[in-house]
Amino acid sequence: DIASLRKIESCQKKVLRWALGDKPHNDSLKEANILPLSLYLQLIDLVFLSKVIDGRYDIDVTAYVKFAVPAPETRMADTPTFPLRRPTTKNCEKNFWFRAPDLVNRLPRHTDYFRPVGLKARLLKLFWDYFDSHFQWADSTTWRLQEASPLL
Repeated sequence: DIASLRKIESCQKKVLRWALGDKPHNDSLKEANILPLSLYLQLIDLVFLSKVIDGRYDIDVTAYVKFAVPAPETRMADTPTFPLRRPTTKNCEKNFWFRAPDLVNRLPRHTDYFRPVGLKARLLKLFWDYFDSHFQWADSTTWRLQEASPLL
């Protein structure tokens, strides 16, 4: 939840201030070459889901998520990778099997999420670009990737 993220981000901010001196938080993060924890947690969710899909773990991903199968007359770019229903409770949104596919749906189509070789490097670049263009310490709505596809 956002209250826990605020505490974690605040702790990270204090540690960076102690280690690197009193400078703007975003500058400290760049100098230390670390993403804000809120973005990093999203990154590791995406990497783990990719490994599950790639078969590196003995988990039947199809038991938890559905993959989109676009109709022949539609364009794949208009179809979310994982069709998701609106969550019925706040706890549903916190569940990994909702949270991670939702993040995949938020990725730009050019990310090539299903090509596991070099995925973490591609995602890191994407998250750093997002950090540079959107992330604001004072606005927690920028702590999560923004490009959402509509829920069913």
